[in-house]
Amino acid sequence: MNPYLKLFVSIVLSTLLLMLCQTLGRNGSNGYLIWATFLPPIIVIASDKGFRKMYLIGLAVVALSAIIMILAEAPLKDHTLTFWGAVLDLFIVTFLSLLLYFLCVFPVQRALANRATAKEDKRLLLAKEQAELDKFMTEAAEGRYPDLSSKIIGVMLHRGERCCASAEGVDYVVMKKKTSYVGGSQGVSFRIAKGIKYHVSAYKGRPVTTVEDVVADRGSLYVTNQRVVFAGVSKVLTFKLETIGDVRVYSDGIALLQENKQEPFVFRFNYGSSIVAAAIRSMVDEHLNLIAPSSGGHK
Repeated sequence: MNPYLKLFVSIVLSTLLLMLCQTLGRNGSNGYLIWATFLPPIIVIASDKGFRKMYLIGLAVVALSAIIMILAEAPLKDHTLTFWGAVLDLFIVTFLSLLLYFLCVFPVQRALANRATAKEDKRLLLAKEQAELDKFMTEAAEGRYPDLSSKIIGVMLHRGERCCASAEGVDYVVMKKKTSYVGGSQGVSFRIAKGIKYHVSAYKGRPVTTVEDVVADRGSLYVTNQRVVFAGVSKVLTFKLETIGDVRVYSDGIALLQENKQEPFVFRFNYGSSIVAAAIRSMVDEHLNLIAPSSGGHK
């Protein structure tokens, strides 16, 4: 059934229930039952996803007109329910049903829709990244790498250097320690006799150290056949391939570990972390394969 037709039928049912409640009870003695008449339209609106918000108010006006025509021909028992009283009740039901929808049901539906959209966007993004990673790995196994040298900004390439992977909007994240003191005192003075005061000295308390992530710079990350370069706004970081000990990939970035360095270099970005990590590993392997024969020949 069309969702608007279902809503129309629910409003008609609510109006009939209103008439029944007011007809059975004089002077509003059964007025508390009227609240039950709000349920049909609310249930229909909340359960059906086929509505367009811009047409709901127009539908309410059409339904109101139709119910007025029905009530104009309906017999009214003992004048308990007057024509204008029924019209007023119908208006209240329609208005409050729409009001409850926009205040309660619609925000929940909007939040669920946004969550579903975000989940679907993330799934599509992961599928796209996986497809690009598979393509990169297939070409890398054949010794073919993409040439992205023309896209590099803010870095001068060396002779024979080619860029095979890049990521924009990259945050260079550093770990900073923050020490605070808990349980300290600023000291206090109090009088023990006339002209004599006793002073308790201040102390800092026990130190508590916390570690937090701080974005030190923002820029682009490039992987070439000679090095890994981060070109930020205020600094440029260069990592030669022979100094890279390992690269660890996360859902939102990578951690680059250099030999003889205790702390990793963390770069955070939203897309392409697996591709960048695969490019770094491939370039390191290619570099090691190139220098291995020459080093072996000197022995």
